[in-house]
Amino acid sequence: MIDWKIIAASFASLLVVSSVLVGGAGSGILSDVMNKINEWLGTSPFTGFLSSSKTSEKSVEIFIKGEGLDLSPSSPVNISIDGVGVRNFRGEIGCRESGCRFVSDYGTEIVVDAENVSVDGFEVENAVFEGIDFNVESSGMNTIGKNGTLEVFGFRGRATFSQDSVILKGNVSLVKGNHKDLI
Repeated sequence: MIDWKIIAASFASLLVVSSVLVGGAGSGILSDVMNKINEWLGTSPFTGFLSSSKTSEKSVEIFIKGEGLDLSPSSPVNISIDGVGVRNFRGEIGCRESGCRFVSDYGTEIVVDAENVSVDGFEVENAVFEGIDFNVESSGMNTIGKNGTLEVFGFRGRATFSQDSVILKGNVSLVKGNHKDLI
């Protein structure tokens, strides 16, 4: 009778050879299969066979200048306005000449006459700004764009809003300026 350990080892060998032959294209499919096998066995017989590509974050400071710069954080944020704090706000944030505007996910709109608004714990998965001026600083690199497009992916940190600008300071996965990778 064939032992289950021999079958498992044969299957693992087949997966390793397949992953080498298929390369990166099959790693997503194979990792799903391996995860399911891990569930069945309770441990991972495949540890270290396939490498996973993790997105690295980089420290960044982004200055964006333009009109109508509204952002919707991915998670609740804490807001500070001239010494007044708002905790766990969910919704859209933006500043104009008439003041800073907050529209909650429930439809409540608050307009505050303030020079600027600071938001800690600001997270946004993807934000696209078009027709804006920008300055991106990271690791000694400085990129300036005029009347261009800026795309920010996976930002986490502090956002400071004013009438015609937003400053994002924190960590980011990717920044594209005029459709080219900057970071």
